[in-house]
Amino acid sequence: MARNPSADEISKGSNVIWLSDATPHDLPLIGLKALNLGIAQRLKLPIPPAFCITTQAYRRCLESFGISLEEPHNLGFQETLQMGRLIQHSFFKYPLPVDVLSDIRNAHRQLTQQQEMALVLRPSVPYASPLFSRRLRPLLNIRGMIEFEKALKVCWAYIWLDEVVAYRFSQPQLIKRLDDLAIVVQPFVKPRASGSLISFNPGNNSDQEMVVESAWGLNEAVSRGLLVPDQFVWQRFLKKVSRQQIATKTTFFELAEDGSVKQSALDARLQKHPSLNEADLQALSDLAEKAVAGYQRPVSLEWIKTEKGFQFIQVHALPPLPAAVVQESEWERLDTLAPYFQQPFSPLGWSFLHPLLEQALQAVAEYLGITGLPSPAFRLVNYMVHWHPSVPKLFQQALAAFQTHQQEMPAWRSQIEVLKTLFKAQGYWQGLYQDYLAAISAFWAQDPATGEPETLLEALSHLSDAVALFLEAALLVRCLSDSSQNLISGLIQPYFQAQENPPVFDILFKGLPGRKAQADQIMDQTVEKIRSEPRLLSLFKLQTTSALWEQLQTQEVGPGFLAALKDDFGASGYFRTGLDPLYPSWVDAPHPILQELQQAIQHQRVFWDDRIPVQREELTQQIFQTVGPWRLPDIVLLRVILHLGQACVQTADEEAFYCSMFVPVLRRMMGAISRFLPLESKADIFYLELTEIRHLLQAPMNAFKIKELKELIQARKYERKIGNRLGGKQKLESVELQGLPGNAGQYLGKARIVLRSDDLKELRQGEILVTDYFEPAWELALTKAGGLVLELGGALSHGAELARQYKLPAVVGLAQATQQLKNGYVLRLDGGTGQISAYQATALEKQEEFVG
Repeated sequence: MARNPSADEISKGSNVIWLSDATPHDLPLIGLKALNLGIAQRLKLPIPPAFCITTQAYRRCLESFGISLEEPHNLGFQETLQMGRLIQHSFFKYPLPVDVLSDIRNAHRQLTQQQEMALVLRPSVPYASPLFSRRLRPLLNIRGMIEFEKALKVCWAYIWLDEVVAYRFSQPQLIKRLDDLAIVVQPFVKPRASGSLISFNPGNNSDQEMVVESAWGLNEAVSRGLLVPDQFVWQRFLKKVSRQQIATKTTFFELAEDGSVKQSALDARLQKHPSLNEADLQALSDLAEKAVAGYQRPVSLEWIKTEKGFQFIQVHALPPLPAAVVQESEWERLDTLAPYFQQPFSPLGWSFLHPLLEQALQAVAEYLGITGLPSPAFRLVNYMVHWHPSVPKLFQQALAAFQTHQQEMPAWRSQIEVLKTLFKAQGYWQGLYQDYLAAISAFWAQDPATGEPETLLEALSHLSDAVALFLEAALLVRCLSDSSQNLISGLIQPYFQAQENPPVFDILFKGLPGRKAQADQIMDQTVEKIRSEPRLLSLFKLQTTSALWEQLQTQEVGPGFLAALKDDFGASGYFRTGLDPLYPSWVDAPHPILQELQQAIQHQRVFWDDRIPVQREELTQQIFQTVGPWRLPDIVLLRVILHLGQACVQTADEEAFYCSMFVPVLRRMMGAISRFLPLESKADIFYLELTEIRHLLQAPMNAFKIKELKELIQARKYERKIGNRLGGKQKLESVELQGLPGNAGQYLGKARIVLRSDDLKELRQGEILVTDYFEPAWELALTKAGGLVLELGGALSHGAELARQYKLPAVVGLAQATQQLKNGYVLRLDGGTGQISAYQATALEKQEEFVG
């Protein structure tokens, strides 16, 4: 019977360390797998007795062969491959050093008590991610000292196989040392059932649930994802199963006579029978709770069930879970507050605007004393800008707190505080606007768009700074305009309490003079001009804006009309513009204005109501007459606050004018930068993010990288096209499939069926990789994939773990996925629910009317 040796029996050399004695300081010697098993032993978890053959023993063997790997960074890939073949040859040609062999034999005798016992050898490496060690498979059922020494040499040599070396060179952190392999030696027990447990639900990141997956026989079935396992979702605090899926298990994995793992037919009586019962799950979850309490973080466990109960064969501590995630459907659209968020954003537009929005919101929150903002506060959902639902609530709470504070003060003091607050804020936001206008004027005066890449990147940085100032000012003005209207109403209301039908004070902030009023009046004048000219009116009755644009450029009445339109709006600006540079603003092309004019003609719309300014002035006079001339201080106070509030509202109404100033600048700069990139068209730059553009300008390009760049752009164009189509409420024919949640997240993209390694050559950037079983050697393909669908395996399989590592939405255990889905199908994948909607691509391929 295996046992941990006593203190007197333990070998003292650094060639062998018993897990019962392992400490975090031993990590470089024993690797993370061995250290975690040692920690689990100290937590009184059921870990079999074991010792670890250290990296020091491994290096001692290499030194005896005349090989030193102290400076692996001096070796290139081909040199390392040659070194690996030499090391493999040396292990089987030369004897091991006497001191190393002596320590290992002593530990073997102490573990087995010189009895006939089967052992397992598990590789262990000192890296935080378990993915590399998962590629190094254990050797099972090793019996006798002679077979044990042979197996040890196989383990040591295995790490130098060409495919393992290639993987290490694909991950820079894995080549800092190449002689860092330790071997854990444990008794091998034939399990009745085996599987994995993770202490949270990877489908929704809930720490209130554990997920257990199990199957009959060896754990190869579950950990490698070779079949669909039974899955149980365990409620941690209710201590019961909330959901389970019992798979039909036609096969199981066992040892062949030669010691290899083989897949065998399962007894028909067990095929639909759960591999764990309620009592098993209770016992397993209790042990997992001890591990979570000991590690103080989530854990992943691999276990086996024997006649004597459960044993853990691997333990991994996982990173802490992110804060509670707000579901995508709960985020609120911003286009309900500002019309310039109505268009879907491009990768370039969002990568430029997003950090500036976050920065501006944080600055305004600090100015107003608001804390606890979520991060991120903004995100894209179906390419439309949304903000976190807690953001408006935080600002509303701050405003309510300010108003409550004012009400608790004496009236005279409250009025003084309001004046001081508004005057200070006005000076602040007006300064921000002035700096922004100066920066935009300087750009047009200097026009750096004709410069070299370094000049363009520097100018882009200055533009970002300027836009950040504008966004901060705009957000602050929005807050002040809302609070000003509430304050004015609160101050005036007491004077009208005796009236049966008091006036509505909102009119005080409508029809204010300024650029918006001027633009609305120009729109009305232009509509009248079109109606009075039959030839123009006939053109505006064409069906699409693009067709109207083409006709205006060729018809006799068109050029003069377009020139007048540009002159008219040159002074006031146009207020229904977008923030994404993918779309030409009215400065570049008047499509937005033409579309507004078409709608106004069709629906008899009027932009400017002359009655509103008159009503506003009449109400203002009524207010001051009601207050009475004998209350001069009140009249002065009301006039000042009303003036400050109207200034805020007027400026908020003119936000779009200021937006329309920087968008043409950004668009012009991107056009200039595109000259230095290998793009098929200038518009392709809008499908790249700013970090990618900077990298492309600074890094040398070759044919392979140019091919990858084109694939990336085409994938994003297609994803945006079908995303817009599916973003609406259309009912499109689809095939609905249900698998198991593998990794939370949603994704939309084309399917790519991969059944063998050669199929990976056809995988394009952003496609969803669909396969039956995910080979570990395919890992690098996940850097291109947008999502993962597995026919076999569960949420705790190696493939699903890779999806979590690469932050890809994943659906697993989807029966006959490779038969039901075809290359080119468009998939909407939800890794949190396991649902997939599959669409025919032709139903979704719909070009946007005008993107420039």
